[in-house]
Amino acid sequence: MKRSDLMRRVEDGEIFCDLDLARHDLSRLDLSGVTFERVNFSNASLRSSRLQAATLIQSKLDRADLGALDARDATLLDCSLSGCNAVGSHWAGALFKRCALTTIDLSEGRLGYAVLAACDLDDARLDHADLGDALISDCRLNRTHCSGARLARSSLLELDLRSVALAGARFETTLLVGSNLSGQRLSGAQLQRSQLNRCDLSHCDLSGADLRQCGLYAAQLQSCDLSGAKLDGALCVAANLSGARMERSTAHRAVLMNADLSGAQCRDAQFQQAILQSALCRAANFEGADLRGADLSYADASGATFLGARLQRTRLHRTTDRDTKWGDRSGALETDPELAEAETWAALDAR
Repeated sequence: MKRSDLMRRVEDGEIFCDLDLARHDLSRLDLSGVTFERVNFSNASLRSSRLQAATLIQSKLDRADLGALDARDATLLDCSLSGCNAVGSHWAGALFKRCALTTIDLSEGRLGYAVLAACDLDDARLDHADLGDALISDCRLNRTHCSGARLARSSLLELDLRSVALAGARFETTLLVGSNLSGQRLSGAQLQRSQLNRCDLSHCDLSGADLRQCGLYAAQLQSCDLSGAKLDGALCVAANLSGARMERSTAHRAVLMNADLSGAQCRDAQFQQAILQSALCRAANFEGADLRGADLSYADASGATFLGARLQRTRLHRTTDRDTKWGDRSGALETDPELAEAETWAALDAR
C-alpha cells in the first residue's frame, strides 16, 4: 500500500483490519487516533511518526523501527513488539496489556503514567527511560535492563525483580509492595519515601542507600547489607533484619516494633529516639551505637552486646537481657515497677 493511499483512508476515518504493512516505510506519518486490528507492522519503519491516542489490537510490530515515535495515550492490546527499536520514543499515558515486549529497546523512552499489565518484558532495555508515575503489574521482567531509569512515584506491584539491572535507577516515592528484589545490588540507591512493604530484600546490597521515611512493614531484609544506609523515620514494623549489617547506619526515629534484629551487626549505628518495642535483638551487636532516647521496652536483647553504646534516657522497660553485655547504662530508664505490676494484673484479668 502506498503512503498516499494509507493517509487518504486515515483521513476518511477508516478502521484498519487484517492489513499487511510489513516492511513499509511509514515514517513521519500522523496516525493519531487510528484503530488498527490484526495489522502486521513487522519490520516496518514508524520512525518519528505519531500514534497519539491510537488503538492497536492483536497487531504485530516485531522488529519495527519505532525510534522517536510519539504514541502518547495509545492503547495496545495483545500486541507483539519484540525486538523493536523504540529508542527515545514517547509513550506517556499509554496502555500496554498482554503485550510481548521481549528484547524491545525503549532506552531513553518516555513512559510517564504508562500502564503495563500482564506484559512480557524479558530481555527488554529501558536504560535511562522515564517511568515516573507508571504502573507495572503482573509482568515478566527476566534480565530486563533498567540502568539509570527514573522510577519516581511509579508502582511496581508483586514483581520478580531479581534479575533486573537497576544500577543507577532512582526510586523516590516508588511503590514496590510485595516485589522480590532478593540479592539485588542497590548500593547508594535513592529509595526515600518508597513503600517496600512485604518486599523480599534479603541478601541485598543496600550499603549507603537512602531509605529515609520508607515503608518496610514485614519486609524481608535478612542478611542484607545496610552499612552506612539512611533509615531515618523508616517504618520497619515486623521487618526481618536478622543477620543484617547495619554498621554506621542512621535510623533516627525509625519504628522497628516487633522487628527481628537477631544477630544484626549494628556497631556505631545511630538509633536516637528509635522505637524498638518488642523487637527481637538476640545476639545483636550494638557496640558503640547511639541509642539515646530509644525505646527497647519488651525487647529481647538476650546475648546482645551494648558495650560503649550511648544509652541516655533509653527505655529498657521489661527488656529481656539474659547474658547481655552492657556498658554504662546508668542513664537508661529501667523497668517501671508500678507499670510492670499493672501490666501483670491486666494480663491476669484478660484470662
